[in-house]
Amino acid sequence: MSHDSTTAPKTAAAFSAELEAFSGSLTQYRHPFGLRFTEGVHHLLTEIAGVVRENGERCNGAFWFLDAISSHQPAATKTCDGFQLWTLEVANDGNGPGATLTCRADSDQPAVITQEIEYTDFPLPRVTLYVIDGVALLPGEY
Repeated sequence: MSHDSTTAPKTAAAFSAELEAFSGSLTQYRHPFGLRFTEGVHHLLTEIAGVVRENGERCNGAFWFLDAISSHQPAATKTCDGFQLWTLEVANDGNGPGATLTCRADSDQPAVITQEIEYTDFPLPRVTLYVIDGVALLPGEY
């Protein structure tokens, strides 16, 4: 998406509402590492650029988010039986906005993968993706 400087920037809340509107997916895309992903995830990766954080900072994009999930697939597929619950939680601890990426076999299970991210301009406080049999999707697309 090319950002038109004449329109008001999109807020994180408005973008979250867009993501919640996705249900089902007819199209799949392929990440260079082999992970496939749905239209909703594609929207997340491509349209989040320009979304504004609470502090007014604009997001530069989120392709790194799927890169990180893809890079952990060898370990995740060994510990999660066909279903992975990935959560990115952004926190500002006073040293700048960092994040924690976790993978669980299900919501009531302990994290099997945790990656600390020192800095991010990701504008949403939390986002969850499922990876089911090698396809990343938004919860509403399940």
